[in-house]
Amino acid sequence: MRKWCFLWLIVTLAACDSSRVFEEFRDLDTFWLAEETSTFVFEIEDASVSYNLVAHIRNDISYPYRNLYLNFILRSGADSVLKEELKQVQLFEAKSGEPFGSGIGDQFNNEFLLEEEIKFSSGGAYEVDLQQFMRVDSLKGIQRIGLRVEKAEQ
Repeated sequence: MRKWCFLWLIVTLAACDSSRVFEEFRDLDTFWLAEETSTFVFEIEDASVSYNLVAHIRNDISYPYRNLYLNFILRSGADSVLKEELKQVQLFEAKSGEPFGSGIGDQFNNEFLLEEEIKFSSGGAYEVDLQQFMRVDSLKGIQRIGLRVEKAEQ
């Protein structure tokens, strides 16, 4: 019984993440279509602190490129665009072809900083749109995308 209590305590402590404000993942079908935009809506309660916006990408070994271009849009509500930027992230090492990230088998999880220590002007609802921008209509090898909003370390 003591062993199970200790295991429960470890799992509970690992799950507690005081810096996380929002985290959500979206599984993709066989392909990530160019016109498919994933919108993540989150709430900022404390505008006095800085935040990091982190993209999560799960890819597999069948991904045909070494990098990924993401169109990143940050909105305040549905209308006001605060930032729009094309981001390039590396999924595989250029010379060796070895995948970056952590994983098991042929799946790899990567995290990429979209914005560091961003200050929101006020509390309320914000949106992040992520869209693949790879010049192909159907991008294979990307299995999951996600967004994490966390308080920046002070």
